[in-house]
Amino acid sequence: MTPLQNLFYYIRDLYNSSDTCFDFEKDKNNPKSKNVNFWEVGELLTLAKKCEQKNITEFSLAINNNLNPLDFLLKLRRIAIPDEPKQPKELESWIEINRSTEIPILTIKQEIETIEKFEQSTQRINDLEKYKEQRLTSLFDLSLPNSLVDWIDLTDNKFLRKPELKVKIVLADNPALLKIANNFQKEFSEFYQKFELPFKTNRIYDALHTLHYELKGKDNKRIYISFGLVCGKIGKQDYKNFLFNVPLKLALKSQEFKLEFDTFSSKIFCEQFFVELLDNHFQNENQLIIEERKKDVLLNIDSFNSQQREFIFESDFIRTEYFDKGLEILSVFTKKQYAFFNEETLNYSFQKTPIENQLTFSFSPIIQTKIVESKLAISKDANNIVNKINELQASGNLQLIPDFFKKLFSIDGLEIEIETQSNTNQFQNNESKSQSADFGEVKHRSLFPLPYNEEQFEIAKRLNEQDAVTVKGPPGTGKSHTIANLISHFVAQGKSILVVSHNAKALSVLKDKLPIGIQELAVSLVNEGKGNESLKGSVNAIIRNLAQRYEETKVTELERQLTNLESNYANTLNQIYKAVQANTLTLKIFNPITNELENKSAYDWAVYHFEQTNYENQLLKDTVSYETETNGIAEKLVDLVAIGNNLKRDDFELINFQFLNDNAFIDLNEIRKYDIKLKEINEKINPLDYSNIPINSIDENLKNIILNYENIFRTFKTNLIAEQVYKHPNFRIDVLVNILNENDGLRKQIEVANSKLLSYEIDLSAVQDTDADILHQQINQIIVKFGQNKTLNWFTKSTLDKSLKRFFDCKLNFNPVNEIDQFKILEIEINRLKCLKQLSITFNKYLNSFGITKQNNIQETLKELDFTVEFTKEIIEFNLQLKTRNLPQVSITSDDLTEKISYIKNVNYYAEFVSISTFLQETKQKLITHSKPHLIIYKIADSIENTDRASYELYLDEYRKCREKQSQSLAFEKLLNEISKTLPQTALFVKNKCLIDDQYTIDKKIIELDIFNLKLNDFLTFVTSQTNGSEKLLANLQTLKRSIEKQTAETISYKTWYHKSRKVSDTQKAALNAWLNDLINIGKGYGKNTARNIASAITNMQVAKGAVPIWIMPQDTAVTFFPDASPEQFDLLIIDEASQCDISSLNLVFRCKKCLIVGDENQTSVVADRSLFTIDRTNELLDKYLISHRFKTQFDVNNKNNSIYTISGVIYPNIVTLTEHFRCLPEIIGYSNKFVYNSDIVPLKTATEKTFGEPIEIHYVEDNLDDEYKPLIVQKVIDEIENYINQFQAQQIKRLPTIGILTLDSSNIKHQNQLIRQISQNELIKQFEDKLELLIGTSREFQGDERDIMYMTITASHSIVEKENRFEIKPPRAATTEEYMRIFNVAASRAKEKSVVIHSIHPDAVGIMNQDCYRKKLIDYYANIQNQTNKPTSTKNLQSLLNKTDANSGDFEKSVCKLLYNNGLGDYLYPQFEVGKYCIDFGLIINNKKIAIECDGFTYHSGIVKIQEDINRQLILERAGWRFFRIQSTDWFYKNSKVSSDLIQWITDNTSE
Repeated sequence: MTPLQNLFYYIRDLYNSSDTCFDFEKDKNNPKSKNVNFWEVGELLTLAKKCEQKNITEFSLAINNNLNPLDFLLKLRRIAIPDEPKQPKELESWIEINRSTEIPILTIKQEIETIEKFEQSTQRINDLEKYKEQRLTSLFDLSLPNSLVDWIDLTDNKFLRKPELKVKIVLADNPALLKIANNFQKEFSEFYQKFELPFKTNRIYDALHTLHYELKGKDNKRIYISFGLVCGKIGKQDYKNFLFNVPLKLALKSQEFKLEFDTFSSKIFCEQFFVELLDNHFQNENQLIIEERKKDVLLNIDSFNSQQREFIFESDFIRTEYFDKGLEILSVFTKKQYAFFNEETLNYSFQKTPIENQLTFSFSPIIQTKIVESKLAISKDANNIVNKINELQASGNLQLIPDFFKKLFSIDGLEIEIETQSNTNQFQNNESKSQSADFGEVKHRSLFPLPYNEEQFEIAKRLNEQDAVTVKGPPGTGKSHTIANLISHFVAQGKSILVVSHNAKALSVLKDKLPIGIQELAVSLVNEGKGNESLKGSVNAIIRNLAQRYEETKVTELERQLTNLESNYANTLNQIYKAVQANTLTLKIFNPITNELENKSAYDWAVYHFEQTNYENQLLKDTVSYETETNGIAEKLVDLVAIGNNLKRDDFELINFQFLNDNAFIDLNEIRKYDIKLKEINEKINPLDYSNIPINSIDENLKNIILNYENIFRTFKTNLIAEQVYKHPNFRIDVLVNILNENDGLRKQIEVANSKLLSYEIDLSAVQDTDADILHQQINQIIVKFGQNKTLNWFTKSTLDKSLKRFFDCKLNFNPVNEIDQFKILEIEINRLKCLKQLSITFNKYLNSFGITKQNNIQETLKELDFTVEFTKEIIEFNLQLKTRNLPQVSITSDDLTEKISYIKNVNYYAEFVSISTFLQETKQKLITHSKPHLIIYKIADSIENTDRASYELYLDEYRKCREKQSQSLAFEKLLNEISKTLPQTALFVKNKCLIDDQYTIDKKIIELDIFNLKLNDFLTFVTSQTNGSEKLLANLQTLKRSIEKQTAETISYKTWYHKSRKVSDTQKAALNAWLNDLINIGKGYGKNTARNIASAITNMQVAKGAVPIWIMPQDTAVTFFPDASPEQFDLLIIDEASQCDISSLNLVFRCKKCLIVGDENQTSVVADRSLFTIDRTNELLDKYLISHRFKTQFDVNNKNNSIYTISGVIYPNIVTLTEHFRCLPEIIGYSNKFVYNSDIVPLKTATEKTFGEPIEIHYVEDNLDDEYKPLIVQKVIDEIENYINQFQAQQIKRLPTIGILTLDSSNIKHQNQLIRQISQNELIKQFEDKLELLIGTSREFQGDERDIMYMTITASHSIVEKENRFEIKPPRAATTEEYMRIFNVAASRAKEKSVVIHSIHPDAVGIMNQDCYRKKLIDYYANIQNQTNKPTSTKNLQSLLNKTDANSGDFEKSVCKLLYNNGLGDYLYPQFEVGKYCIDFGLIINNKKIAIECDGFTYHSGIVKIQEDINRQLILERAGWRFFRIQSTDWFYKNSKVSSDLIQWITDNTSE
């Protein structure tokens, strides 16, 4: 066996046990009391009939009447009953009422003993006075009057009066009182006779009400209707228990109880406790026989329990389905009597008297609670896994086993066969690993539809990289939220997911956490008393979605839309970063006030501007950008005025002309050279002869084209055959090309042969007289003869034909040929000759058609024919070039060929003529067309065109003189233009001043002041334009975030169905539809066909399960719901509250590829039933199966620290911890954060208004030290709840809080039961219990739950001991273990708004308690918080608020603080307000609204990292309900009035009711 098999053998044997209960009334941990937690159905039936007769509709039992049992079994409302008759005050001592019976019994005492005071009788007082007087005057002893007998002690002549005496009073002695008593007794009896039935029904209602709270939050106890009572005394053992149990559910709504059948969520089962009686019954038999009989009985019970069954109150049905089955199961007992039926009807009477050595089997139905902790299903499943491992081993598929187990056993170096597969399975292993590696492939994004944090990214990343991830989720850190995101992420990749938990509570909210579109992907088997309606809706949605078409293009489009949104989000984030960083932009500028070059940030310049008086420009008429370079501009303006004062108006005219430099003109010698060249051309040609040739056809390439033609023509003349063929009238180039192409293969064979034969000298003279074709056939015959031999033997050679033998006379490199390789060389040569022969025939025939004689050297002939083709193509191309230029084309055969060639050559002269003429014309045009030419330029241009050298020289000289006169005006214009680039309006203003006033002057200092203020205002305007949009950008960011979440959900939903629609087969779809029909037919799980429908549903579900993307169910349900133990049924297993899940979770891990283990070792852990898992038996199994495992103690179920979470933590120690806490207020979670989590939790919730009072309260109640019920603590809890109800009724609070009551000393069952009883019987609380959502229990019941207010009761008390004649207080036993830490951690983290501790430990005892005691830590923590809360708060004044602002912000935050204070917000204002680890510049809590004001932009706050932190912090806190307004520092100081107004208006808008 492999270690893995041993592990599951261990689980199989460990859970293969059950507790024994011989008496149902003594059920372990659930003792029974009639009419408290069990009721005889026969009595209920009698009561129902009486109620029906009396027309009491509040009590209905759906048995043997017209009520529909499909709706309910029992329906019950509390009946309003008048108060009982008020007892007369004078009867206070004479009446006793026994209320322990169903109907109270009143007894009148006939006599009573009482204490009578002496002063109560006036007669005694008078008689005493008389006696005293007589005694003083009498000489004799006087006897006491009767009224003083026993009151006066005269012993030893003393006269002592007793102050009081015990006396007997007889009622008959007081007729008036006797009459009053008789009348009251009659009235009392008549009252209870009249309301007997209502009182009985109300008692049942109250008991069910108490039971409702007992069952609430407990998964291991539920209510059943049990029947088939087996009763008897076997040996010395009394037995009284039921054989059959039908599950019920108890529903309370609007103060009406309903008991309904719940066979949908739980099976009817047969009990097997009586099997233990066999040892007594067959005590004289052999033990092997007894065991065999036990086995037979157990097989019958297993057979019964393996089937789905239904239950209805019909005699025939119960006889067939249960009575007969019971007889079969009990057949091993010989002595039995039956009391199941009265003739043909069911016998509802209760038969519970045991008979010696005989069993009575009766119907005797009761309604009762039962502990349900059967582990047999886990044991059977573990055995199935062992069998599955054997199957995988036999088929060579052990690689399918999850990697979790490989790592689990690799810790201590154990080798398992999974790692040693044979080479034949290597491909399968690789394929499996490839598939595993593809799990959760990280794309460009993580598909989280809900707000997320880095921890969730890390979990998704690790799940992609490894087979399991361990996640620690402290209380309130969003485990369900995280799981919902991860489910969404992986289901979008087509993964199938199973989510389980130890109990249903942790899963009940999970599906609702998923976005609406993704909820339809999930099927939840968390019943919550809703029957299968929710399940039917989920299955119906899956069927509907699978029936639709899903296109890959739509997936692409959805992802594209999501990518665009994410891109927009990133861009918006970058814009926000830039906007905030704009505050840190710097401006370096000369400040004429300080006469220094200053470099400051926008924030500093804004403060500077804010502090300066307004300045108005004196000279400059322009706006100036802060980026504009203005160095020297003041000096230039001064110089411009100086030059302008020296100019007259006419001096400015020359600037209107554009004068050219000398390099714009042609050199004088160039004019002469062009004149000579034109004359030479005219001597060569007449240009008019070429005028028909387009100018653009003459280019440099024409010379090359003509030269190329001349060269090839000369070569053509040397190839006689080519010339003869080309000039022949029948020559066609296409025919020649075809013939050459057709014979190209022969030419290539010859070419290859030539290359191969270069190193050989071949002599074929022996066979040269034979045709080449024949030679080729003969030599191939010889080569075949060789076969695989290198040479021919003499015999084969001798049998050759004579014509073949002569080949042996041929020589290769002067030696006769003999070997096969030599003959192959000869074959190549002969094949070459054969090809030459064929070519000679073909091409001599072709040449003959042109009258050319036969050519012997065919290879040379072919070269000339190749040239003929090339020449023909060149002639065609040459004529094509001539044609495109409109030049005459040439023909080799034409008579005027020489003239045409000459004409073509002379075209080049014409081209040169055109070139010169064009140049001169273009030069003229350039001169006369340039911008603003002076008039003389036209004369210069004409002289160039005519190549008139003398005129050209004269006009050019005049032009140069005008150009020199322009310099002064140009200097002014240049300076003016330079200034105009920066200050155009100012430059124009100065020019106009110079034109009219030659004495105009300006001040340089004024110019510098104007420039400084213009640039500073422009800079601040630019910065505020960048920062002003940050608030809108943040709003856009939130909008985009919501859009991304919505788009992500839509993308996930569509991608999931896209993947599923391709994976789900038609068979699975059919099974899914059949499953839905079965669910509809099952209805509420009551009726004759229910079992058949449930069985069918299970069968169809096993086929259809792959069609469901997400399964959510309790762990135990999953084991039975998916009986197939095969691995890889699910891609991902998620175990929530894993610290409460024991090692049986490994059964589910085996079924899945990967797993996510979410838990917290600091919360309540696994509690093993020591009666089932005894220490000795557990250790024995550990040693048997896991002796060699290094961490075998991790599998010990009796260790409270062990769970699937701790096992996962051992093999995956890099645990991801969730830290963001949203549930509790910081004061509440502070206890856990301080004493359990080392302050790692980040609380993000803030109290906006204390609707229910301060978040922390502690009450010390002086309760009875010895009374475990702690009635005063119970009453304090009830008073607190009633107080909230009264406030709600008086409209002092808007809503009722949800309330939980947690008993920290969980072992004190009496106190817990007292709480349940008192609260369930409180009439005021009953009216509002739906809204209060009351839950009463221990930390174990509350884990995974939360309430607005939690009341935690501590019943452990101090004690008072006498020591040395004085009394000392002794504290209770210290609660220092880790289990107490978990209990108190869970308890202290359930409250959302308020947490209250109520205890009765004297403060002095608390003071001396062990410092490590968790009770003391809790009490001290709550007391300290309460003391701080009760301290008088100091009045907020402006200075106290200013002192709390951030010192690094300079005057920025102080300025904002003053504004808020001056606008009446001081009482609501909290500078540097802390929310968990985050800090807000200003927090405002107004009208239950949380307002955050952030001051951005000062240097400390403007680094990119700091900005990113601020934005991330805002996004996180907005999830916690904060609304943000961000003020940019530059905006605040530069636009203070507007920003201040906007801020106050925004606060008003966001805090109004």
